[in-house]
Amino acid sequence: MLDKVCMNTVLHIILLFEASYSYLTRASTLHVVYLVNILFVTFQMEMQLSVPFETDRLARIAYDALRVDPEPPRSGLQKRLDVDGDVLKVEFRSESAKSLRVGVNNFFESLKLVVNTQERFDPQR
Repeated sequence: MLDKVCMNTVLHIILLFEASYSYLTRASTLHVVYLVNILFVTFQMEMQLSVPFETDRLARIAYDALRVDPEPPRSGLQKRLDVDGDVLKVEFRSESAKSLRVGVNNFFESLKLVVNTQERFDPQR
C-alpha cells in the first residue's frame, strides 16, 4: 500500500512540474532544467532546480530578488538558493507532497515575474 501511495505522489509532482514548466516557457524565453529527487526513506521530499540565464549578472539579479522571500515556518518547506555562474540553483525540502507542490508553484510564479521584469526593463538586453 505504501509503495502505491508513494508512486502516486511521484507521478503527481512530476506532472505538476511539467505543467509549470510549460506555462513558464510560453510566457518567456527562459529554459528551466529540473531534477526531481524524492526520498522516501525518511519521508523527506527534495527537489532541485537548475535555472540557466543568459548571463551571470541576470542570474545574480534573479537570486537577489528571490532570496528575500522566505517560506513561512508553518509550511514545513525549506528553500535554499545559490548561484553558480549563469545558473540559479534552488533546492526544496519538505515532509509533505502538498507543501512541496505549493512551495514550488509559488517559486515558479515569482521566477516568472523576475524573468518578465528582466526582459522588459533590463537596459543591457
